Amino acid sequence: MNDTQLLCFVSVAQCLSFRRAAEELELSQPSVTKHIATLENELGGTLFARSTRTVSLTDLGEAFLPDAREILQIMSDASEKAKKKATGGHLVVGYNDCGQLYHISKVMKIFHEEHPNVGITLKLGTRDDSSESLNRGFLDLYFGFYGDSLVTESVFYNEILLDNLCFVTNVASKFANYDVLQASDLVGQQQIVCVPLAYRRRAAKFRLALPEASGPETIYCETTVEALSLVDAGYGFTLIPTAFASPGVNRVILPWKGDYSASYGIFSNINVENPLVDNIIKISEEVFANIPKKEGRLEQAIA
Repeated sequence: MNDTQLLCFVSVAQCLSFRRAAEELELSQPSVTKHIATLENELGGTLFARSTRTVSLTDLGEAFLPDAREILQIMSDASEKAKKKATGGHLVVGYNDCGQLYHISKVMKIFHEEHPNVGITLKLGTRDDSSESLNRGFLDLYFGFYGDSLVTESVFYNEILLDNLCFVTNVASKFANYDVLQASDLVGQQQIVCVPLAYRRRAAKFRLALPEASGPETIYCETTVEALSLVDAGYGFTLIPTAFASPGVNRVILPWKGDYSASYGIFSNINVENPLVDNIIKISEEVFANIPKKEGRLEQAIA
């Protein structure tokens, strides 16, 4: 089995036409047919049901298609990674929230000044996808909040920030005039939840650490950017780590009275020794240690 056979199979599966697949791949139709036949022989079954007018996937073809696509993606990623390594160094840096980019860009700026010939790719992904990519070597490191499930025998976590939560609400909200908020103030109020589930479970150990998130008044989202956008639109309040609470004309940021903090850091593969990753971790510790602390009310800070 080789990449040409897989490319032919995936292309025919998408086009449901040997002729159009041959045109897309810039191969002759007999060549595509031969590659498919060789692949079918190796797999021990027929991938396509063919008539004089139609082409369709067999049960085997339907089952094999997702695997074929994944194999091609792995081969492509591995090839690209090898090429970048060969040209003098390249790091693929994962993250799961655009709201983190403001601080991550400060890290990248210092890193670029120290290593001007090393390229950087920033890759947005979910927590689970980024963890899997890190394990498989497609990411060199990953910025994110700590989660027990993300730390494995091969993944190491470096904490670079332990941050308190803050309360963010719309300027038109009745809570905008408060000086500090706590859970008992928010019973029955619409909440926008973006704190990871693992943190909410841990927070349950602390009395009144977080307001209860259940019922129709709760909106769930994946990122702080989404949560802040919904706050601006008047959908409710949110609780997010203070470092990622960016000011805006439509929102007010208030201290949160809850004995709870979130751990943010860098995940890396413990089996891969890379001094460039170690350097980014060191720079990140310095950058995040110098993040100004937000104290008291913060509102309408930008136009």
